[in-house]
Amino acid sequence: MPKLRRETFDEVAQLYDAVRPGYPDALFDAVVEFARLPDDAQILEIGAGTGKATLPFAQRDYTMHCLEPGTNLASVIAHNLREYPKVTIEPVSFEVWPLREQAFDLVISAQAFH
Repeated sequence: MPKLRRETFDEVAQLYDAVRPGYPDALFDAVVEFARLPDDAQILEIGAGTGKATLPFAQRDYTMHCLEPGTNLASVIAHNLREYPKVTIEPVSFEVWPLREQAFDLVISAQAFH
């Protein structure tokens, strides 16, 4: 079976984290404003990778549940977000994750739909 594209990122998780640029803060401010997120919002992130989009929300003190099927990527994001107790990482793909209806105020995925 051919390797899935998402698996290649997991093989080079440290390198990916080092060279992948982040996103501008204004983007996250716009998302918060557009979604009208309350201060106690719960955010689900699908395909969190190494946390490039997770960190700006965590810095804004949001509670996040991150799904990341790559074990190496999940390890890197856990390390990168270790100072944010409101962030949890679950090493699972969205396709097999048991959906929690109406549990989240926002669902995000930053460049993870390959």
